[in-house]
Amino acid sequence: MQLKHALLFFAAVVAGSVHAQAAYTGKVIETNIAGEAIPRNGLTEFYKTLMVEMEIPNRCMEEGMPSLLKLRFVVDTVGNISQIVSLQQYSFCPEFTAEAIRILMASQPWIPGQKHGKAVNSYRDLSVPICFGQANEQ
Repeated sequence: MQLKHALLFFAAVVAGSVHAQAAYTGKVIETNIAGEAIPRNGLTEFYKTLMVEMEIPNRCMEEGMPSLLKLRFVVDTVGNISQIVSLQQYSFCPEFTAEAIRILMASQPWIPGQKHGKAVNSYRDLSVPICFGQANEQ
C-alpha cells in the first residue's frame, strides 16, 4: 500500500511541475506558460509558406497519407527552434516528416512563449497539414 501511495505522490509531483529540464542543453523549458510561441508573421502566413514550399512524393499520397502531421519542438527565448520531434511516425513516407522539419527549421525566428511577461524557452506543438497540391515525382 505504501508503494501505491508513493507512486501516486510521485505522479502528482511530476504532473504538477511547471517546467521540464532539457536533457542536453541544461536549459529550463517552461510548460505552464501564458502565451504560446508563434511565427513572426503569424500562423496564417506560416501555413501559407508551408503550403507553397512543401514537396511530397507522389508515392506517399498514393499510399493514403493522413491529413496532419503533429510536431513538437522547443522555441528558445530569442525564437530559435530546436529539439523537433514527430509525435507520429509514418513509416511509408518518412520524407514527409523530414520535409516538414526542413521547412520549420528554415522559418524565421519565432516570437517566444511568455511567462509573467518574460520570454521563456517553451515547447510548441504544431499540426502540419498535408499539402497535396505540391506533390513531386520521386
